Amino acid sequence: QFCEYLTKSKFEELELSADQVRLAFRRIAPHGLRRHTFGAALADVRQVIRDITLTSVFEIKAAKKVRKLALGEMLEATGPAKEDSNLDLERLPCKAILDGAEGWVTVKSKAGTNYVKQAERPFLWCSTACRLQKAPEEDSAVVRQMDIGEVMELLEGPKEGRPADMRVRGAACQEDTAGWLHVKDSKGEVCAELSDKLYKCVEPIAMTEEFDFAKCTMVRRIEAGEALELLPQDEKEAQPKDGAAERRRFKA
Repeated sequence: QFCEYLTKSKFEELELSADQVRLAFRRIAPHGLRRHTFGAALADVRQVIRDITLTSVFEIKAAKKVRKLALGEMLEATGPAKEDSNLDLERLPCKAILDGAEGWVTVKSKAGTNYVKQAERPFLWCSTACRLQKAPEEDSAVVRQMDIGEVMELLEGPKEGRPADMRVRGAACQEDTAGWLHVKDSKGEVCAELSDKLYKCVEPIAMTEEFDFAKCTMVRRIEAGEALELLPQDEKEAQPKDGAAERRRFKA
């Protein structure tokens, strides 16, 4: 269905052959396509790097302020960027991951000043067992129990709950399970935390004991969707040689 849909006549301007579409499908979803997998592959995430305001519409003169965006805040594009020829600005429709607020932001000015940069969607690592719930309210239905070490893709939040409570909405890396969980409870105990050392495998690959392919033995096969934690390694090994694949040390 995916291949048939993209090769229909209305996509002729893309000039994609059937072989190219099949290759894209195998890369995005080697074990079958689920809605969450497809959405994650197409996600365009940006991070705010300068003071900027989220506005209601594309045209700045006619726009109303939705709210000011904080430095470091994450945004997800909801459409392609457009050029404002009158002000020489590049504008992007987007949604704030923090609270779901939608509108337009300026990506780049005529002078070349960037207000947002390309970024990866943040992930959460469960530092203690906690409940994944259907809604942000504490008395909402439990989707399932999250175990220590599980990784979730951040979809929305964090949001304040009861005094000192903080909750986020996330999706488990290897399944279509999504819901709300505590990041920090009222006693200050951290249940899940953001990490820049977590990676998600996008296609099956072998994990090996040694850095050198010629001398290594396979530990096990890493499946698409598995979360991996980046470990410290020798700086020389971290720099790939000309023409060589870049390899890093991970823990599954």
